[in-house]
Amino acid sequence: MAANHNEQAFLDILHLLTVDQLKPRFKSCPAAGTAPTRKAELISAIQVWLSGEGLTLVWNMLSPLEQAAVRISLYCSDGWFDERRFAAEFGTLPAWFTERYDYYRTPAEQYKLGWFFYPPGRYQTGQRIPDWLQERLKSLIAPVAVAELEASELPTPLPDYAVLLERDPETSSGWRHKDKHQVRSLFN
Repeated sequence: MAANHNEQAFLDILHLLTVDQLKPRFKSCPAAGTAPTRKAELISAIQVWLSGEGLTLVWNMLSPLEQAAVRISLYCSDGWFDERRFAAEFGTLPAWFTERYDYYRTPAEQYKLGWFFYPPGRYQTGQRIPDWLQERLKSLIAPVAVAELEASELPTPLPDYAVLLERDPETSSGWRHKDKHQVRSLFN
């Protein structure tokens, strides 16, 4: 039931976009074929393309920076693209998030990230990977590598305000606090 809801939500997002916003997404992947002219057919073609092997093909067409944008949004921000965080980590943003696109002047290949990111709704800002698409992408894209520090890289003694966490697969957050006794034993 949830899959149908997510699929319908994705279709609703596509219906909010204009044909001039949908066509370049479709045209950015030549293997997808000729873009249909009618909006309903275009939406159906996008959905079918992303349901099959087209998703893998579009993913492989992305640059490493664009792939990082999708991967980080998918696994770290519930599908939302956080421009400030991404720019801080990578020093730049993919063109999809910085340039104003014009259907008639922008090269089609610059719309590749448009297959993944959509506005959350009419009159709302931001770009997000819809839930329906997230479900498909998680089977295709490996999670972001976790940044880890070795114990030797931590200051000793640790400041009082420092909190150490460890992975906990049993909780929904995936993390739990290490108790003070365990923390002290790591550094003694």
